[in-house]
Formats: sequence, structure tokens, C-alpha cells
Amino acid sequence: MMRVALGLALFWTSHVTALGYADRQKSPLKDDEKVAALFPTPEGDLISPAFLFPHTVPEGFANNSAPPTDSVTSASFLKLLAQRNPWINYHEPDFTSEEGRLIPYVYLSKTRKDYTEGSSDNKLRIWIQGGTHGDEPAGPQSVLALLGKLNDDKKWASSVLDKADLLVLPLYNPDGTQYFQRELVTGFDGNRDHALLQRKQTRDVKQLLNRFNPHISHDAHEYTAWNRFGGNYIKSHDLQFSAVKNPNIRPEIRSLGERLFTDTVYSTVRKAGYRTGPYFTGTTSGSAITLTEPGSSSSGGHNSWGLGQRLSFLAETRGIRLGDQHFKRRVTTGLLAAETVLRVATENKDLIYNTIEDARREFINGNDEIIVVDKSRVTRIDIDLIDVTTGEVVDVPVTFNNNTPSDVVLTRRRPEAYIFSGAWSDIAERLRVLGLKVDVLESDFYGTVETLVATNVTLATSRNQGIVQATVTTEPGTRIVRIPAGGFRVSTRQQNAAYAFITLEPENVSSFVTTNTISLEVGEEYPVFRIV
Repeated sequence: MMRVALGLALFWTSHVTALGYADRQKSPLKDDEKVAALFPTPEGDLISPAFLFPHTVPEGFANNSAPPTDSVTSASFLKLLAQRNPWINYHEPDFTSEEGRLIPYVYLSKTRKDYTEGSSDNKLRIWIQGGTHGDEPAGPQSVLALLGKLNDDKKWASSVLDKADLLVLPLYNPDGTQYFQRELVTGFDGNRDHALLQRKQTRDVKQLLNRFNPHISHDAHEYTAWNRFGGNYIKSHDLQFSAVKNPNIRPEIRSLGERLFTDTVYSTVRKAGYRTGPYFTGTTSGSAITLTEPGSSSSGGHNSWGLGQRLSFLAETRGIRLGDQHFKRRVTTGLLAAETVLRVATENKDLIYNTIEDARREFINGNDEIIVVDKSRVTRIDIDLIDVTTGEVVDVPVTFNNNTPSDVVLTRRRPEAYIFSGAWSDIAERLRVLGLKVDVLESDFYGTVETLVATNVTLATSRNQGIVQATVTTEPGTRIVRIPAGGFRVSTRQQNAAYAFITLEPENVSSFVTTNTISLEVGEEYPVFRIV
């Protein structure tokens, strides 16, 4: 049994009604006896800080005011694992959180100390992340437990690392974790910033991921246990698991995610005695229930990651506002999801590696139309929910907005490139952070381009991440333009071109026009031109 002297020192501001600095904690909302009976504590050991060293877990965890494992404890655990295993390499990147806390990661490989030494030939690269939201403690704890299991089962670890290199970042949001709040310390949601990139911390981690260039990415979260549906129902799933949905990701990649990975995670979790299904959100009042699974919006982490033509997964355990209730069960199911992703990946390594590498080449060289706007398919299904009046799991008929796959609303011919004035250097920089190669014009561009002119602009009635979003429609045309030297050209013949599609096509829900980074009025010409 590992032993390490670790201390926790947390300072909590007094609770006030208004949301303030370091004071965005949610009050606890725990299961009553009827509901709690559906979530018995599992057998078995978990090799992670909260379970190995229970004395490090503060009393505040029970009432939802403190994390079970803070960033200092997490980093100490990573260092301990690295000291014990030559194939686990501890790293502190050259960036920190918004308040200066470390965001360490470990790199697991038999042949290299870090991704900067180059990728291992014909090996999968797998990115595993937790702790995006600071009040979802089973996410990072399950990632730490995965590392603990690899340390404990060296035969399995060796078989994994024969076929894959791993970059594991357990605690994305150490500030939010410190204050046990969902958001970054500035109040921004770190999982809604992956298209606009407003926060430096988002940009820093995004560039780390792009440099690693994984084939597979896995994001560990928790969902709110007591969101009500239809008045008397709450979610029943121990684990909700979804693959990336964006239709600009090659279909063969999405098919692998839905069939090979998602189906195997579901069957494995159910075989272990837990309830599982797709992640969804939905209405919380009234008798008619409408639920929606993740769509193509690329402001969230796992959807954004997939645009690099990779497999990307979202794992959500049942835990927000439960405090320490069912914590072992929550971590166990989160670990089971991550472990299953690793097992499926390495047991099918050649199929997955070849499919993704071939799909990336096809994407770079292909001429398929861009999916600019899509929408959910409205379906009717039965879904297992908990009736809180009886404490029973029941099948409930619901309207389900299905995005597997979505319906296509608007497509456009794929341009060879986008081109725009050097005045928009902030746009060019954002595109580079997203992983795109952006060329600077060495001489004037003079030629025919496709234009888009705004025909309708509707502003939202409230802000999202501090932004009043716009919904636009445009009319295409052509004309000759001159872009002076110093302007920017973004070729679509690159692996990360889908990031250009979703940010530069103005009607897309994640575009720079939608977020008013590029503001348009009716009748105005969009200043980003398409070379077709």
C-alpha cells in the first residue's frame, strides 16, 4: 500500500446569495433512502488518493463544499507513480491555471519521456482528461484511479503501452477544484470555450492537445443527479457515455466510436451491474419530457477534440451535488468507462490506427460538402428513469432529440481555402490555437472569390459566456477582391480543417459570427472569403 504525507489547506469564503469570487459552490442535494437504495457501494479497491489516503479528504467534501483531492494532492500522487514506474513520466507544462496553480500531466510510454520526442511508430496516441468542472470530483478521481490500476497491474500496463502512448491530464481546472465550483475562477465555463477560446487556460491546454495529436480522447465528467424530468423523474444511469457527433468528422471514425467503443462500454458497464446509456440533457418541468443528446456544437471539449478527425468520448457519472454520497460507486463506474476505452483501443489497435490514419488522408484530400448547419432528429423512445416518489427505475416514454446521426440543414461546397485581411489577426491567432496552419500572404492576392452577404441577423435575448450570440443567414455571390500582403490564407487541405469549417462558416452554431467576434449587420459582406 502506497503511503505519502500529504496535507490539504483550503480557505473558503463565507456563503452569500450572489455568485462571487471563489464562491460558486452548489448546495448539497443528496438521495433519500428510497433512491439511495438503487446505488449500493461496490466491492473492490480503488487505487487513487481519496481511497488510499482517506485522511487527506476534508470534512467539507461531505457537504459539497470541498474537493476530496485538491491539485497539490493530485500532483503528489502523479509524482509518486512516476517515481515507481519508468514508463510514467511526470511533467509540468510551461503554463498554469488562471490563479497560477500547476496543471501537470503524465506521459505513459515505453520508448519516450514526452510527446515532444516524437510519436512512437504505428502506436495509438490516447489523451485522457478529467476535472474540467471543479465540482465533478469523480471525473478526476476516476482518471487517477486508472493510473493507479496501471501501476498495480503492470502486465496490463505493458500490454497497453505496447500499442499506445498515453497523455493523461487528471485535473484541467485546479482553481475550480480548489473552490469546488464548476467554472474557472474567472466565472467562465471551461467546457464552453473550445471554439471561441476566450481564456488563456483554454488556449494553453488546446495547444498541448494539438501538439500531442491523439487518435483517441476521453473526457471524464459528472452530471447533476437531481435534475427533474416531468416532475417526478430523475436520471437513473450510473454512467452516461457518448461519442463525438459532429458530421464534419469522417463517418468511418464516427462509426467506430458509436459501434465498437460505445456499444462495448455499455455492455461492459451493464455486465458489471451498473446502469448506463447515452448522455442527455432535457426539460425539468411539466408532464411531457423532451431529452436531447449532445449535438454538433464545438464549444464543448469532446466535440471540439473530434474535429481533429479523431475518436472522442464523453463520460458522465452521476454525482453533481451529492457531496460524498455514492462516491466509490461513481469513481468505479468512471474508471470502468476509461478502462474499457483503453482495452477496446489496444485490443483493436490495428483496425483503429489504420481507420483513423486513412480517414485523415481521405479528409485532407476529399471534396465532400461541408455540413454548416444540422439539427436533431425528433424521435420517440422509452428511457429508464427513477420515479422519486417510489424509488423505482421505470421505463418512461419521452421525446428524444437524436443526433446519432443528426439531420443536415445546410451544406456548402468545400473551398480550397479561406482568405481574409491582415486586420483580422485575432481570428488568425485563434485558428492557429485550434491547430490550423495559417499562411501569411507574402504578396497581394487578386482574384475571384465566393462571398457571403448577411440577409438576416437575430440577436439572442441573453448572454452566453459573456457574449450575446447572433443567428445569421447569408446569400452567396462572387466577386474579385484584392487582399494586401500580410493577409491570411487558410488551406482546407489539412487534418484540422474542420475547425475552419465550424468557425468560419457564419451560420454554424460555433462560428466567429455566431459569437459576434466578427459582427455582421443585414446587408454587410462577410469579411472572410472562400476560394473555391
